Amino acid sequence: MVIEPVTGVQGLSLKGSLATAFVAMLCMPLGWWAWFEVVKLLPAGVAALGTIAVPVIGVFSSALVLREPLGFQEILALFCVAAALAIVLVGPETFKPRIGSR
Repeated sequence: MVIEPVTGVQGLSLKGSLATAFVAMLCMPLGWWAWFEVVKLLPAGVAALGTIAVPVIGVFSSALVLREPLGFQEILALFCVAAALAIVLVGPETFKPRIGSR
């Protein structure tokens, strides 16, 4: 809305304006506050693992609430995210090469 010409926002309804204001003045500050509180409690790397799971929740929520289809690409992408989380959570000790052992 900032970089668009004035004609780009003229069609915004009152409902859309109120929703935008709600997100900008309540949801975003609350989200940032929550993030910084979590980072105070946990190392940033651990806290970041929670942000990796956000798209998974979003995709499943949109499928349930909005009845959006879950296609092969979405399921494959969710599997990749879950695999990345599993690798990180298992830890690097599991994947260390064992030198001299057969």
